[in-house]
Amino acid sequence: MDKKITFGTDGIRGHADRWPFTDDSLYVLGFSLFEWIVRKYGYDDDLSIMIGYDTRESAERIKKALMHGLLHVDNVIIHDVGIIPTPVLLWWAQKKNATVAIMISASHNPYFDNGIKVFDVATGKINQQDEDCITELYNRTYSSVDFITFKQSNIPVLSLNNDWKNCYKKWIQDVFPKNLFCEAKIVIDAANGAMSDIAVDIFKLFVSELVVLNAKPDGKNINVESGALYPERLARTVVEEKAILGFAFDGDGDRVISVDSYGQVRDGDDMLHLLLQHPDYCNQKTVVGTIMSNSGFEQALKLKEIKLIRTAVGDKHVTSAMREHASMIGGEASGHIILKPHTTTGDGLFVAMKVFETIFHKHACFSNSFARSVQIHSSLPITERVPFEDLYCYQELQNLYQKITPGRMIVRYSGTENLVRITTEHENEFIAETINKQAVTLLKNAY
Repeated sequence: MDKKITFGTDGIRGHADRWPFTDDSLYVLGFSLFEWIVRKYGYDDDLSIMIGYDTRESAERIKKALMHGLLHVDNVIIHDVGIIPTPVLLWWAQKKNATVAIMISASHNPYFDNGIKVFDVATGKINQQDEDCITELYNRTYSSVDFITFKQSNIPVLSLNNDWKNCYKKWIQDVFPKNLFCEAKIVIDAANGAMSDIAVDIFKLFVSELVVLNAKPDGKNINVESGALYPERLARTVVEEKAILGFAFDGDGDRVISVDSYGQVRDGDDMLHLLLQHPDYCNQKTVVGTIMSNSGFEQALKLKEIKLIRTAVGDKHVTSAMREHASMIGGEASGHIILKPHTTTGDGLFVAMKVFETIFHKHACFSNSFARSVQIHSSLPITERVPFEDLYCYQELQNLYQKITPGRMIVRYSGTENLVRITTEHENEFIAETINKQAVTLLKNAY
């Protein structure tokens, strides 16, 4: 078999109509996921799997094909909860004592992409060993499965449990006291994704006026010039509506970006800095970030005698480092933030609520944030992930690394798209932009 599945920073991801999201491949993946589950957890009457998905039009087909593989034995219990944000799926699976949760989503990608995220309900996203096991099982099984049987089989009736909305709302109300309600206007952008209903319901409990953008999903408009990757409309609306705060989610709801009352976009670093003023986190001496965390944020933490632990990009790496360093707070500049003990993966809605609470009831404000280093971001489409050291321009890239010092240059492959990403960071914007352009030119000629 020429093709092998691979896990990126956030599960398996690709074009929804192409391999590995063809029906045959999904059947093998479902079969392999079940075999991995049995290997890891054993096979008994308590074995259950919970599946959810975001608002992409391809989700229903992918779910059915995946379930064919998962249900190749009789007594597997699958709870199909329908459209649900990724973090809420994990939360609900924990409440229902499921063994594994599977989310069908490509997060911030456009509608024609999709993906599969797998969660160990006890710990959060699966680890590298689990990913390697699933990959090995898939690659070994692909050539031996009877696809004719698969195509002619029927899907059994599955357990559909939609109580999660009311239960999640009640949990939020238990965590955040009723006196958190205030006479204020907030704007939210749901990215036409999985947060389109639940985010509206939650914020209506806590603010007197709510302006809602992009909460009418049609299967194709998820993330289209909206949400966490496109906060510009949210920023304009906050100013136009004279709102005091805005929040933009991504398609599956595991990240959030904030906008302050002046219309200034505040990313994950800003929110982490703000949340360190909350009583739950003000005594933390270690915060986990990634290689993309702004150097200005790191310097601000040093002044407070707080250590920043940097990881590879991906909230699964952040979560792992938080466990290792006994940290209660961590996240990415992109808006994936984990707040223990409440969450074990990024939960955009919970984080938004915590930011809201910190500002309006703990008297913190974004205007006291840190002085940022300039970061310039670029990306190039690729067809092959050649090791950087094998590129003919590798030495020239090394020269640029030296040239930008004491700033930083980060060249990496995207874990979710076929892109090479280039980030340059420096106190001087001209230097950051110049080095970024030079790196882009080198890499364009190398692929």
